[in-house]
Amino acid sequence: MFRTRSILDPVRAQAEPGSGEPRRLRTRLDADDRREQIVEAARKLFAAQPYELVSTGDIAAAAGTTRTNIHYHFSTKRELFFEVIGRFSRIPEDVVVAQGGSAESRVAAVFHRWLDALERNRATYVTMLHAASSSDPQVSGVVRQSMQAWERRLVEIVGLDPLSGPHAAMIRSFQAMVTDATAAWLERGELSRAHIEAMLFRVLLALGEAARDADGSASG
Repeated sequence: MFRTRSILDPVRAQAEPGSGEPRRLRTRLDADDRREQIVEAARKLFAAQPYELVSTGDIAAAAGTTRTNIHYHFSTKRELFFEVIGRFSRIPEDVVVAQGGSAESRVAAVFHRWLDALERNRATYVTMLHAASSSDPQVSGVVRQSMQAWERRLVEIVGLDPLSGPHAAMIRSFQAMVTDATAAWLERGELSRAHIEAMLFRVLLALGEAARDADGSASG
C-alpha cells in the first residue's frame, strides 16, 4: 500500500454550494510512492495500446495526478517508457543460472524460469511487443535490445555464439519465432503456456544440436 499523509485543504473541505456534502479529503503521496504510481499507470496504458497513442495526459489521469507532476519525475514520455521496460530487462540471476544435471535438464530448468518471468511480467512484456514496431527509433531500438538480451541468454546455454555469423543468423531466426509465439500466448491467447514450453524448448535444443553438427561438418 502507498504511504500517505492526509492534508486538509480548508477551501476544498467546505461544502459544495447547494450540495450539502463536503468535498473529498485529499491525500498527498510521498515522492517515491507517487513515482511508483505513475510508473504503474504508464505500464498498464502502454500494455493496452501503442506507445504513440498514449499521452502524458492519459498517464496523469490514470495515476490521479497532473502532467506537471509527471514531468517532475520524468522529463519526457520516452524516459517514463524506458523506466517501465527497464525493470523487466534487468534479468534476475535465478533465470539464467543452471547447474548440475544433463544439458537438456539445465535448458529445461532455465527455460521454465524464463517463462515464469514472462508470466509474472505479462503486461510489461506485451508493452515491449507493441513498442518493438514503434515509429520512434529510440523506443523500438531499446525495446528490441531488451528483448534480445533475454533471448540471447537462453541460446547461450545451448552453445550458440552470438559473435559467429551462422550462429547469429540462427539466433535471429529463433528470436523472430519467440516474439510471435509469446505474443500468441500472452496477448492473443491463441497458444497456452504448455504449447509455448513444448515448442520453443524443443526448437532451442534443436538449434544447439544443428549448430554443433554444422560446425563439425565445416571443420571436417
